[in-house]
Amino acid sequence: MLKRAIDDCPDNLWDVPDETVSIWLYAYPCPIGLDVWLREPGNPFVPASFHNDAGGNLLKGQGAVMTRDQILSYRDDVYARCRAVLERTSADDFAKDVEIVGFNASLADRVLDQIHHVQHHVGSMHTELRRRTGSAPQWAGLA
Repeated sequence: MLKRAIDDCPDNLWDVPDETVSIWLYAYPCPIGLDVWLREPGNPFVPASFHNDAGGNLLKGQGAVMTRDQILSYRDDVYARCRAVLERTSADDFAKDVEIVGFNASLADRVLDQIHHVQHHVGSMHTELRRRTGSAPQWAGLA
């Protein structure tokens, strides 16, 4: 759904000049959140080479605008790494608390939290697209 919202965003809404949060600012926190929270414990978080605090913190006008290709490529990379973590984690290990960025939580809790986080941002993207264009992408699976 994130990819569909990014793909369906008209060029003129990717980075809007008014006070509205731009679509790219809603899109970028999705893969970075997954990257931070759904990784192997003990592996350091290394942000994408194009990362800036504006994109990570929804700070409009305070950093370089990220491109669709940057965000989609990062999304694809993060999704692949998340799938690998999920596939090699045993059922018992999903419930075990581990420390990530100073917080103790199980992988199951972190997965559910990130589903909520991504849906929140995608929902904001859909709202903005519908408000400005009169339509928004259809809700679907991970497409």
